[in-house]
Amino acid sequence: MKVVLFILFVCALYSSVYSWTAVIEHKKGQSDHGGHCYTDSPVFKIGSLQKYEKKRIESSCLIAECLENKDISLWGCAKHAVEPPCYVVPGNLLKPYPRCCPKIKCPENMKEEENRLNLL
Repeated sequence: MKVVLFILFVCALYSSVYSWTAVIEHKKGQSDHGGHCYTDSPVFKIGSLQKYEKKRIESSCLIAECLENKDISLWGCAKHAVEPPCYVVPGNLLKPYPRCCPKIKCPENMKEEENRLNLL
């Protein structure tokens, strides 16, 4: 039982800490857009960002940030895979990043057992 609780704890910690990141590179020769970062990507629909500006991407739990070299850094939520009795609760797009990300939930009795074991 201790091993199972430890594995669940590590999985929950892993999922709450890690996310994914990506970079949209500034293309040499691309229009300057007034010194701003710019992408016309139909996937992310970011448009133009000022240097160091962060922008939440519409209809998703993603953040885009304009870097000094005009690359655009993207941050997103981690993907979760859990086994019963735990489950993944969908994110809430009304909340700011990273609070809009999906969360792992486990029954309360598992948390009580974990707390009891931590006291031993």
